[in-house]
Amino acid sequence: MDVIQPTSNPAIDYPKWASDCSTCKAIWYQLTHPDTASEVNLGFYEEALSTTCQNHIVLVERFIASIRSKGIDEERYNIGDLGFYKRGGFHRGVSLLASISKSGQGWKLLLLNKPDVPNHPGNGRILDPDWADVEAVKGWKHKCLSSHGSKCQNLLKVSSARPAWLVDVQNQCIVSGDESSSYVALSYTYSSHTHPKIAAEDYAMLQEPFALANTTFSAYISPIIRHAMYLTSTIDERYLWADALCVTHHDPEAASEQLATMGTIYANAVVTIIAVDGDSQSGIPGLRGISNPRGIQQEIIPFGDETILVRNTDINSMGRVGSNYNHNRGWTFQEYSFSGRKIVLLDRELHWMCACTTWHEEVTLFTEIDHIFRYQFDLLTAGFPADFCLTQHAMAYNQRALTFQEDALPAISGLLSVLSRSFEGGFLYGIPEMFFEHSLGWWGMDMVRRVSSDRPTEKQFAFSGLPSWSWLGWQGLKRYTKPKENFVAVDLPQITEDLYSVLWVEWKDGIAYRLASGEVIAEEWEKLDLKKISLVLG
Repeated sequence: MDVIQPTSNPAIDYPKWASDCSTCKAIWYQLTHPDTASEVNLGFYEEALSTTCQNHIVLVERFIASIRSKGIDEERYNIGDLGFYKRGGFHRGVSLLASISKSGQGWKLLLLNKPDVPNHPGNGRILDPDWADVEAVKGWKHKCLSSHGSKCQNLLKVSSARPAWLVDVQNQCIVSGDESSSYVALSYTYSSHTHPKIAAEDYAMLQEPFALANTTFSAYISPIIRHAMYLTSTIDERYLWADALCVTHHDPEAASEQLATMGTIYANAVVTIIAVDGDSQSGIPGLRGISNPRGIQQEIIPFGDETILVRNTDINSMGRVGSNYNHNRGWTFQEYSFSGRKIVLLDRELHWMCACTTWHEEVTLFTEIDHIFRYQFDLLTAGFPADFCLTQHAMAYNQRALTFQEDALPAISGLLSVLSRSFEGGFLYGIPEMFFEHSLGWWGMDMVRRVSSDRPTEKQFAFSGLPSWSWLGWQGLKRYTKPKENFVAVDLPQITEDLYSVLWVEWKDGIAYRLASGEVIAEEWEKLDLKKISLVLG
């Protein structure tokens, strides 16, 4: 089968080894010009495997072997359009798909960069399989602070209250939160191993220099905190906030006050370490001399004189971090939402996420290949009561099977408090009061009633509650009931009862990319100072 040729730029300088193969030339054009390249169709699996070209056959063989090993339904996906597809919008790169038309099983590809070749078009890196590149993380932090500045700090504009206590990673002790305005926060999930709560007398002793290095207190310090202390120091920060050490659990009244301000703590941190992989006991693998090797594996494939890498983590995984990570701990949803800058430990690899960009360890330094759109959050925090955006967050949050079901409301109360700026009257058990009756129409499938645990009452939050009429009283919310609507491609917004049906877009290089469709309250929409424009959607 003939591939689609990159005719838009016939003068492109193809590698000599690719000159005799139209498929290699088309693949090269995809990898080096993803914004203008056409898809490359290799046909049916056996057709793709029958090529005599030794330069791209290895890539095809390994890919088909991979998808077959996963038990892919060939009747559904082997339909004559296995090939290379240029991703747009969220992922600006190249994918090799089992079926282009069905977006089936696929690989996200990177061309390995050759540092010794001037202006080499590759942006992939071969990682050390055992040890993380913490120097890259330091570079990301400094680059974000110097280039993005306040754009990535305290995105929800909450108060700048200080943590009561911090960990001084240099002197290895607990200090007052007034010691510094700059600190790193840690977000993680607990393991099945229960670490003891710090007694009052020990808490006082932990404020002595190098007390955290004393084996007497080692039971209080989980591996994740040890590793986060090292990472904090590596990125040129001195102070770390971790709940196990910085919340005075021996003083229930003070602890309750501190936990109530956790949203503020994460919002004002210079960066939050988010440990998606592992838990408090497994820690952060891959820190040379500190933790166990990470054992990462990259798919490295020869392509003529070049090398193609298969990405370990793609945009879909990164986009789900906020909603899926630590699914048994509700507090992490709020911690993620409040954090402006994030060092994400996902798929044994380091990543950077902030309001302006996303960087990955497997990609050359400061190269942006993915973009995590925050349009839903941006609408809400801008003061716009977008019901469909709230629904998306409620759906993501309520998939969680919490350790203590009665924490369903406390674990998201800080976020709901911030969103109350957009929803007049605030929330009653997660239901916005400004359209209370409409929001009671939520529904779901395969839901499970949340039931309070047998945790002693004195250890529960005073405002814990799980009413059956609220989505917070159930796990597994799917969606709110919405008025029946007819979506149209043009002439938006369209009036549907008291709502407008709208299409959200993001401008990128003069093109309006479709992001989402949904509804907004007509009365609130009319209050905005808007002007009508004509546009062509990309």
